[in-house]
Amino acid sequence: MAPSKEEKKFILEVIEMYHGFPELWKVKSKEYSDREKKEAAYDTLLLKYKEWYTEATKDDLKKKLNAMRTSFRRELKKLNDSQKSGAGAGDVYEPSLWFFDALLFLRDQETPAPSQSTIVEESQEVSGSQTPLRSTPLCHGTRLRHY
Repeated sequence: MAPSKEEKKFILEVIEMYHGFPELWKVKSKEYSDREKKEAAYDTLLLKYKEWYTEATKDDLKKKLNAMRTSFRRELKKLNDSQKSGAGAGDVYEPSLWFFDALLFLRDQETPAPSQSTIVEESQEVSGSQTPLRSTPLCHGTRLRHY
């Protein structure tokens, strides 16, 4: 069910308040790693959230914020993909998410992290020293022999 006009207005107020707590969303800030500061921010935000959703818990608030961020990320990807496709100005995707503009402060937080190799060098301990056995991943069904 779509939220009412009043509920949308309230959610936009919550988003604005959320924006004021970078420790909750700004990954590169030092406050982001401060658990106590984050908990205090969630407590304050929860007080606001309970003005409309009186029975809400901190988990409910976190789920709501996560859901909105996921929707925002999906719309942002569509927008970015349409701009990269070489489409004309009239063909650029227009986000339909009603709170998209309110979450634009998250735009630089939603860029994917650079990929990292998951290849782990396997080794076998031989008389107290580490001797590499294989530095590439094993294919399905391949067995590693220990000598």
